[in-house]
Amino acid sequence: MAQSPLISFDKVWKTYGRGEAKVHALAGVDLSIARGEFVAIMGPSGSGKSTAMNIIGCLDTPSSGRYGFLDVDAGGLDRGSRATLRNLYVGFVFQGYNLLPRTTA
Repeated sequence: MAQSPLISFDKVWKTYGRGEAKVHALAGVDLSIARGEFVAIMGPSGSGKSTAMNIIGCLDTPSSGRYGFLDVDAGGLDRGSRATLRNLYVGFVFQGYNLLPRTTA
């Protein structure tokens, strides 16, 4: 029996702005990542990598489409439920981590 994916996007869109200023950061993205699979998200500046990672990490939600995480429709969860998922299962290492932005090493 095939396992369901750990992370899945089904026609995920993320749109910022309105009217003439509307920008589609993600446009109908389909993605499936299995447990134990290593994935690199690569692309030029402005291609939606950070937007995708923010959705995967439960920091943001899609404008439309389905984001599945551990068999849960994570895109449909409220902020507190997404925070619980993030607390239990997600870790981030940011490129510019700035843990204490006003101090130097």
